[in-house]
This record gives sequence, structure tokens and C-alpha cells, in this order.
Amino acid sequence: MILIQTNRPCDLKPYFYYALESYALNHLLKKNPTETYFFLWKIQGVVVGKNQIIENEVNLDYLQQHQIPLFRRPTGGGCVYNDSQTPLFSIIAKKNKIFSFKPYLSKIMLSLRKLGLNIVFSGRNDLLLDGKKISGNAFLQNQNGMITH
Repeated sequence: MILIQTNRPCDLKPYFYYALESYALNHLLKKNPTETYFFLWKIQGVVVGKNQIIENEVNLDYLQQHQIPLFRRPTGGGCVYNDSQTPLFSIIAKKNKIFSFKPYLSKIMLSLRKLGLNIVFSGRNDLLLDGKKISGNAFLQNQNGMITH
């Protein structure tokens, strides 16, 4: 696994990280298809999934009044709020015939367990800490590989 060190402040917009994911998928992984790329990132704001209707998911007046940024990600999934302390991650790897979150999230889960946290895999794409959801994940794939975040 190759760690891509971003060392970027939280003030970057998520589009920077989505572009980094895309670059890793369409250029780095294409050149090195057996590698897995990983990076951590942080953003502040509300992020909606690719197929969500914004007006059904968020109170736009509230976001505007509180100057909370709103973004759309290129993957599906639900609406989430990230504060400046929310760690986010991206994994870019070769495509599997049948996609499953478990092989990728198991690495995150094991790392958190080494820190003494009671983490379990739940459902199709979630990680739970002491029974509470701490990570929901989405993915996309193309001919070069897949991204999960």
C-alpha cells in the first residue's frame, strides 16, 4: 500500500481530494495496477451523495445562515456533515469482479483496534464504535480500478 501524503490544511475544498482520487485511479493505478493507494484528508461542510436531491437532504437556509459549505461527491451514499476534526480516507485499488467494502475497511478497522477501539464491521459498508456508526463508505469504479471513501 502506498500512502499519498497530502499534508494539507482543512481549508481545501473536497474537489481537490476528489481530483486526487481521480488522478490516482486514472494515472497512478493505471501505471501500477497491483498497487493500492491510500490518503487521509479533512474538509468542513455538508457533503451529499451523487444521486441525492439536495433540497430533500439539507436545510439550505440553515447552511447559508451558518456559513456551512455544501458539496456533492462523485459517489453515492447519504448526506454527511464533517467538522474540522473528522478524519476522512480514500483507498484506490484494482477492481474486483464483485465489489465488497469488507477487504478495504478491514484494514481501517484493524488499525483502529490497535489503538484500543472496539470497532466492528456492520451492514454493507459501515464501521461501528461501541455500537455507534463512525464510518459509512461509498465507492465508484471504472476500467482502471476503484475508489472507496
